[in-house]
Amino acid sequence: MNEIVKKYRECRDDYKFDPSIFSKDDELVWKVKYILDHKLSDVEKSFLLFYAEAQSYRKMAEIMNMSHMTVKREIARLRIVIKEELKKL
Repeated sequence: MNEIVKKYRECRDDYKFDPSIFSKDDELVWKVKYILDHKLSDVEKSFLLFYAEAQSYRKMAEIMNMSHMTVKREIARLRIVIKEELKKL
């Protein structure tokens, strides 16, 4: 798990929240980015970042040395968290 957080920290500046790059048309994107930056832990962000890169539960599970079902459950849980936070904004 420490490797995941380490990789996230190496690339997090590329994903840093900068509201000036969005227009009013991008309100949903702005809200999701805000949630990612302010509501999720580094480990949760790492999961999402790795999933975006791997685009496969099995590939991600292999990299992280865990079952693909564990990865799938965590991604599903994070989706729910993001959706709930969106309702609050």
